[in-house]
Amino acid sequence: MATPARLAVSMRPLGFDSKSVAAAAETLSLSFSTDPLISWLYRDAAGPRWSNLLPAVQKWQEFRVRDYLLGGIGMEAVVHKNTPTSVGVCFLFPPQSQYRWLKPWWWGSYARYYWDLVWSRPHEPLADENRIAIMFEHHYEAFKRITSQYPPGSVYYLEIAAVRPDAQGLGVGGKIMEWVVQRVGDSNCFLECTNHKNVPFYEKYGFKLVDEARLQDEKDPDHATTFYYMAKITCEGYGTRLTWGPADLDAPTEGILLNPVRPSRLKQRSLLADPTAEFDDSIAFNDTVELEQVWSPDSQLDMLYLQHGPDSAIGAETPSDEVSNKLMENCEITSYDQIHSNANSCHHLEADLRHLTPIYLQSALSGYFDDLATPEKLELDATLATGVLLCSVSISSLYIWTPLMKGLRAVLQHRGLLSHAERPPLADHLVEVIALLDIPYFKLNRISQPMNLWATYVAPSKKSGVEHTSGLPYTMINLLDNLESPSTEMKLLEWAGELGDEFIQIHIWEAFRMAAILHSRALRSQTTTSNDPEAPVPAVPSKALVRMKTFAAIQAVVDSGALTFRQPFGGAIIYPLFIASLFTEEKSKERRLAGVTFHHLKDNDEGRSSQVAWDIVQEVWSRATSRGSVCRLALAKEFAAEMKIEMYLY
Repeated sequence: MATPARLAVSMRPLGFDSKSVAAAAETLSLSFSTDPLISWLYRDAAGPRWSNLLPAVQKWQEFRVRDYLLGGIGMEAVVHKNTPTSVGVCFLFPPQSQYRWLKPWWWGSYARYYWDLVWSRPHEPLADENRIAIMFEHHYEAFKRITSQYPPGSVYYLEIAAVRPDAQGLGVGGKIMEWVVQRVGDSNCFLECTNHKNVPFYEKYGFKLVDEARLQDEKDPDHATTFYYMAKITCEGYGTRLTWGPADLDAPTEGILLNPVRPSRLKQRSLLADPTAEFDDSIAFNDTVELEQVWSPDSQLDMLYLQHGPDSAIGAETPSDEVSNKLMENCEITSYDQIHSNANSCHHLEADLRHLTPIYLQSALSGYFDDLATPEKLELDATLATGVLLCSVSISSLYIWTPLMKGLRAVLQHRGLLSHAERPPLADHLVEVIALLDIPYFKLNRISQPMNLWATYVAPSKKSGVEHTSGLPYTMINLLDNLESPSTEMKLLEWAGELGDEFIQIHIWEAFRMAAILHSRALRSQTTTSNDPEAPVPAVPSKALVRMKTFAAIQAVVDSGALTFRQPFGGAIIYPLFIASLFTEEKSKERRLAGVTFHHLKDNDEGRSSQVAWDIVQEVWSRATSRGSVCRLALAKEFAAEMKIEMYLY
């Protein structure tokens, strides 16, 4: 028998309009009509089914779809014939709220939903109420049990993936799951499979069966069904879990335990508490690293420890489980991949907990440096991953973090990972991540000097393809790592590009390319002015044209819905947006677009860094009115130094 031809399917956000909602509701009814769970829920085994599309069922399903759309991310699978036809839907709930009720363009949708909720809330007409209660009891208990094993706010929930019966077996379900896996990225994801035949299908996309539950009604014990709980677990992107609390070496643990803080460090004076304190740029790790010992000078540790809080925190107790849990509920510990996609970040803490965060970061640093002093731990990938995670948390919290880079390089050298072209896959990935962190031009007010890791250990062997963590082509990163070179601008202008998986990537890469030209010119103008005031920086194409092209690419990203629907690529525009915004003129349309886009990033919960970046841009605009001869990039660095932060722009 010939294999059915697979459909050409694309994914798009599900609309809130009546037609889209009705189509999605119908898809849910048809696709799950004979599902084992729904068959068990039916009150009358010989009565009507969802597939009969009774008006009462349709109304309830439409209410359900609107509920999912307001709380999660709704997508539909579409085939393009004469007109686009919806053949499948899915609803994915991110770890954090979408906060759509704060956005005026969602208010009409909420009004329709709450009207139904208050005045005419529909109910499923065919199911047994007692069995519905049993189902939800198992659902909530399993969700709590499984997600509690991972950091709070780190687990996506795939509510539904549904394909119309006439499109099943034609690749639609695979297209939906490809989108889910891409959207989730390296985060954890949980789903409930209600048909054992579908377990192998989800396993193809990285999900594993982690538990089962038999649903049984005491009134009819012979008639039962089973929930198959499946999870895609990639904790922090490296299979490494970061755990707060005291060390208990006898207790089994799947993660890295962060030991109690060194008391002597807490007795030092806080840099942030003294507005006159300045960072000493001469402080640096010894570039010569002995392979038998990974050593960090006290002065460098002081810089890391002393930034974390006022003297009032000095007498604080070491971490407790109760406070730890509260903090972890308020602040996500994410992988470098997630930090780079801006999908997650440290969120605002409750007022009574915010001051405790520095204590826990100090504890983490203390445990990490203890690991660096333990020879057997230097051989573990987990030690490298912990260092990267500490950088990530510090970046999202706007703490000083680049001094940690020398320790990471020391571990790489100790293990010989920098001297071998062929490395194990995980180690090779970690080398790339650490080298990306070291690239100097994504940072404002960098405290420690860059170590040239990318150019030395990554660029020579990476001449094509897209780097997984950043989502940028290797050839572009090679240029971004060398922006001060006089030849870089011409290479950027001649850059041929790279094939991407999504059209939006092309717009983002174009924004990076144009912004990098502006950035390169600014860097070279500073160097030229100090070395040879008469030597001009080439200005063809003009700054105005390059700036307009940058914002045109940014506008394309905004118009694509990447920010509104929290697509993982959307947050990547922070670097080109920041650079291009610095050089806009007063009352220009580029400046207006800059403000709108920054507000998009903030409204979609893209992290504290977007707010601070916007604050810096506005401060630069203000200072430029009276100091027009000073490079705006220098003004941005100046303001970041005054705030005593290292600002990471990607």
